[in-house]
Amino acid sequence: MTKEATSAIFFHCQILSIGYIIQTNVLIFCGLILNFFKELISISELTKRENDALNAINNLYDRLKYSPTVQEIADEMGLSSKSTAFRYIQVLEEKGFIERKESSPRALRVIRHVK
Repeated sequence: MTKEATSAIFFHCQILSIGYIIQTNVLIFCGLILNFFKELISISELTKRENDALNAINNLYDRLKYSPTVQEIADEMGLSSKSTAFRYIQVLEEKGFIERKESSPRALRVIRHVK
């Protein structure tokens, strides 16, 4: 292979690498923008019952000094079903008001309060 051919191949590889880096950065940027808008859309006003669930979590945490279980939240809200309380927890998490760890029953953390 001649020196010119080697240089041309090397140059072409550099151009491809730069294109890949630009494409990757554009995809990352688009992902960040998409996540930002998803958060804006999902952090909407809470319904009355979602607000009740958030208040129940806060009240229980203040009283117990640790995160409440789903059953405790259901009891605090006057619900007979843990699955309904769990659904409120999921919605609060999706809207960015709480965080939870899947593997622990007492791993709720309020990260946004209602104004």
